[in-house]
Amino acid sequence: MWWEADLDVQMKRTKSRPIPAGKVTRDEAKAFGITLSVMAVVMLALASNFVAAGLLAFTIFSMW
Repeated sequence: MWWEADLDVQMKRTKSRPIPAGKVTRDEAKAFGITLSVMAVVMLALASNFVAAGLLAFTIFSMW
């Protein structure tokens, strides 16, 4: 949500989402997303293998 919060404010359908509505700050949402992403990569590495976890990490963090 933090990526498009500036656009969400302008759209009727999305302006009630937590960031545009002011319930969550952009920094809090970004930190939460990063935390979940790191946890997902670690869990995949432990449950599967490091190649799969590396590909997941590349996929997640390549969009920044």
